[in-house]
Amino acid sequence: MAITDPSEEDIIYQRNVERANDLIPEVVTALTTVTGQTPREIGPLNEAVDPDALLTLFSRQDSGLIKFELADCHVTVYADGKITVEEIDNIES
Repeated sequence: MAITDPSEEDIIYQRNVERANDLIPEVVTALTTVTGQTPREIGPLNEAVDPDALLTLFSRQDSGLIKFELADCHVTVYADGKITVEEIDNIES
């Protein structure tokens, strides 16, 4: 779901994931939605972040987050399954 709340205008994609199996595909979906690129154009997720670390974080579901950059975006994955994506250009301007 795209965010349109002005208080969160830098965050252009936010989604909550409920199942571990959905986490990695949802991160890829978030990036393709924001950038308009295909998964192949975005590049391998594992070059930006360790997918096992994301799954470990999610499986604990207490607190914490992992941030990384890929496809000119800042991606944050929270332990509770929340994923946010911000375009780097939107943050720096």
